[in-house]
Amino acid sequence: MVRTHSPTLALPLRTALAPIRLAALALALLAYGLFSAPAPPGIGTAELAIALAGLAAVGVSRPLSLLAGQTLTAPDRFEAFGATAFLLLLWPPLVVGMLAGAGMADIVRDVLPLGFLFLPLLLHRSILALPARAVDLLAHALALAGVGFALRWWIDGGGTIQGIGRAAHGDGDLYLLNSAAVSFAAVWLVLVGVPLLRRGVLAAALGLALLAGSAVCLAALVAAVHRGAVALTGAALLVAGLHWAARRPARLLAVGALALAAMLAWGASMDGALGLLLAKTDAVGLNLRGPEFLAVLRQVTASPQAFLFGQGWGALLANPAVGGLQVSYTHSALGYALLKGGVLGVAALLLYLTAFLPILRRAVRARPDIVLACAPPLLSGLLLHTSYKYLCFGICLSMLLMGAGAVARRTS
Repeated sequence: MVRTHSPTLALPLRTALAPIRLAALALALLAYGLFSAPAPPGIGTAELAIALAGLAAVGVSRPLSLLAGQTLTAPDRFEAFGATAFLLLLWPPLVVGMLAGAGMADIVRDVLPLGFLFLPLLLHRSILALPARAVDLLAHALALAGVGFALRWWIDGGGTIQGIGRAAHGDGDLYLLNSAAVSFAAVWLVLVGVPLLRRGVLAAALGLALLAGSAVCLAALVAAVHRGAVALTGAALLVAGLHWAARRPARLLAVGALALAAMLAWGASMDGALGLLLAKTDAVGLNLRGPEFLAVLRQVTASPQAFLFGQGWGALLANPAVGGLQVSYTHSALGYALLKGGVLGVAALLLYLTAFLPILRRAVRARPDIVLACAPPLLSGLLLHTSYKYLCFGICLSMLLMGAGAVARRTS
């Protein structure tokens, strides 16, 4: 007799393990922000600890079922579409890359980030077993990781608040500010910190500490002249402020007073920072994102096979956005999918993003604060730089899924 898996036993077990897995993921994020890097140059103790915590969060059976294609026929549309996109982005480029003789290290470095991009799919069953407010724990952990990255950037670079606007600070060797966690923290900590200011002395002190953490992140992005992140984060904070003020028109006075106080306190720095942002735009425009995409097109249209299936995982690009160096990445998720997976890879990525549209609509209604805080890092990662390959990007996508409630709980 073949022993089959019992759904009646699996559901209580999944419900019991879900908080443990969430806690493991939160611990992984804290270690990530304090001791690792958005794209670690190597594997050390911190990276091993993060990997073990991540494995505890997703489990073993779920990744294996995805790899084997067992979730292709799942009744939930997000799960089925996501599994289809995952397999199309994994196996064809993997076979193409291996047949083309790509270096194994380059292949592994390309394939591993797929786990981050499809983290919502790996966590899907656990998310269904969590209470609605569990997303706040993950949001707090991601925000703390963002503050950790920003503080480490300030310390490693030796920068000061007084130096903002005088000269552009460097990104540093680890590119800590490229993490989606930094811009997320800049918005999220304001959203949770401001309401605390009216709830007693201790709560107000905590609120001020959260606002200080947001300021650390936003100031770092401004000091490093990260134009896209600054613009998107500023837009999210403006929307949050206007929404808060719209409930009571008198609050517009408070918003105006805060803006005036900021201008008086940091007027010279703000003028200098704006000047640096404009000067960088005049000097580099859009950071050669257009020529970068054209380089991808030239490379994949070299043959019909490459256009259809891409050049595979491990393929390199003479990227004009980084001075023509041979690198394994592009600064947009679409260009990356086209380079590695061709038209098929682009279709898979679009299928995956399309599967998020119903989730996004539900999340906007249920948790607009989560959506607002996730918007800058997700848009920045998809369009402007390589954070679509990072753990924090997958966490943002997972929080959208959690905020929306994903789908109705199933009993079998």
